[in-house]
Amino acid sequence: VRLIAVVPLDGQFGGIRGWIDVDRAAGTGRVHAVLAADSLSMRNPDHAAWARSAEFFDAARHPEIRFDSEPVALETLATGGRLRGRLVVRGIERTVALSLEPGSCRPDHMLACEVGVRGRIRRSDFGMDARRATVADWVALDIAIRTAATVEPGADGVASETAGSDTAGTAPR
Repeated sequence: VRLIAVVPLDGQFGGIRGWIDVDRAAGTGRVHAVLAADSLSMRNPDHAAWARSAEFFDAARHPEIRFDSEPVALETLATGGRLRGRLVVRGIERTVALSLEPGSCRPDHMLACEVGVRGRIRRSDFGMDARRATVADWVALDIAIRTAATVEPGADGVASETAGSDTAGTAPR
């Protein structure tokens, strides 16, 4: 986010969970990230308090920010590409297209790998309309998910890997 379209207001969420559901039979994965809205920290504590307030993320009423991707080819986790999915902010769900950065995940090796997701969203699309004269409408996202894989049977009885994060970070700008 930019203040008066010049000064960036950077922050980082401390409470993040991320994982990749892998469907080997289909050759696809789904990227998921859940951020605790009240875990946002910023250099200026007053800015962080405002961003967590009802004027922006409304963390008290909407404690989670969630992204669930559409299935993406496993090869794309290594090479990068477009990542479409559903983003929920303040209880408002929108389809967004983000950029999957080239990562260390390989179709045959999902253990201890990392994927990066970047993109921009319009805060007004999610009901964050306060202070439009001084705070830009665009919010930049930068999410890193480092994985550790497990194998779980799916609803259809077919085993699929779930690669969950051991650490992850994001920095809205």
